[in-house]
Amino acid sequence: MEWISSILGLLLLAGAVSAPAQQRILWQIGKFNDSSQEFRSQNIDYANPQSDVVYTVGSSSDADWVRFQPGPANAIAGDRLHPFRINFILNQVPRGVYRMRVAVLYETPRLSALQLTVNGHKGLFYFHPKLDYAAGDWEGTFVPQTSKDEKTIDIPAHWLQRGQNTFVLTAVDSPSIPQHSAGNIAPGQSGLIYDALSLTQEATANYPEGAVSVLAIPTIFYRKSANGLDEVVEIYPTLHAGAKGNGKVTLAIAGRRYAQPLALDGEFGEARLRFSVPEWNHSEAAT
Repeated sequence: MEWISSILGLLLLAGAVSAPAQQRILWQIGKFNDSSQEFRSQNIDYANPQSDVVYTVGSSSDADWVRFQPGPANAIAGDRLHPFRINFILNQVPRGVYRMRVAVLYETPRLSALQLTVNGHKGLFYFHPKLDYAAGDWEGTFVPQTSKDEKTIDIPAHWLQRGQNTFVLTAVDSPSIPQHSAGNIAPGQSGLIYDALSLTQEATANYPEGAVSVLAIPTIFYRKSANGLDEVVEIYPTLHAGAKGNGKVTLAIAGRRYAQPLALDGEFGEARLRFSVPEWNHSEAAT
């Protein structure tokens, strides 16, 4: 079939998006350069919880951050969750919108998702990596075998506080059944490799409380059905804080409607749903 990458794109369903404002960088870990070489990568015992990162802004350095964060399905790297903590202090009362930017590289067969916890408020986020030819890490110098993506996550000011704050980042897998195969480059089957992370503030911006957007991606996967072939289409609803985290998602395409229940794992973030849609060979509009 003809590959149509713009089946749906990004559709704003509720809420308002604020106009761009001046951003202030509060902290940054690493460099956004498609490389993890500034981070620690040697002599790490992933089976030992003491290897999990505790990074303190102002006293820790890039060398204190571990480049590779295994997922729980990675039995070679300990068969467990590996929470990485970032502690930082805000000297003023939080206001406006805070934005967490996370850039990652993938060098494992499975694509782990990212769980972000902001002072106890949890959300799940998915990456959609594309093949990377930059060879920023040594693994990419032989053949193109790495991919990359990044996300910017809006955080409401009322989730932060003047004084001590803690973000926790965790690579998660679904399903999380342990796998013992070695993988090609990074140890084990799943995980995230960090390029860089940062937190910025737009003090005059308004957080889009309750806003919902949806991304639909036609995949390369097909399933046999009674009427021929179905293509798997992935739907990613993104919910800001304050949005209703349960309900129903309906995909309408080519005169048909498909529905699945929505259950968000957390107070904000993304859900992932997979729909089987009869294959098509031309452009189709979808909602």
